Amino acid sequence: MKTLLLASAVLMTTTVGATEFVAADNSRETKLCMAAATANTLQMNVAIDRSGYKLQSIARGIACNDEPINFFAARYNDDQRVVDRLNRHSRTKAKVNITDLARNENKTIIIGGSAVQ
Repeated sequence: MKTLLLASAVLMTTTVGATEFVAADNSRETKLCMAAATANTLQMNVAIDRSGYKLQSIARGIACNDEPINFFAARYNDDQRVVDRLNRHSRTKAKVNITDLARNENKTIIIGGSAVQ
């Protein structure tokens, strides 16, 4: 019996409300940014563990679309616990802004993560 191995790069896509989040690449940083924008606390913890980074390094050194990861989470994630956890280890604190997503048009946000020097 022959086994066929098929490898393909699959971009992550997540929809929250009327907003679709699309990963720009498959890097560890982008995966963390996707989790920061869309994940609940448990999912964020799994993403942190899988990244191989320490939480403090993530909170202080990862930028999502040129924005600190905790600010990015505060902008898009309605789980305050995710934002609070990132804030505890960040140099600057983000506040959650409440946005009525029903009023927003459907939109797609391409997410790219990067390490801050």
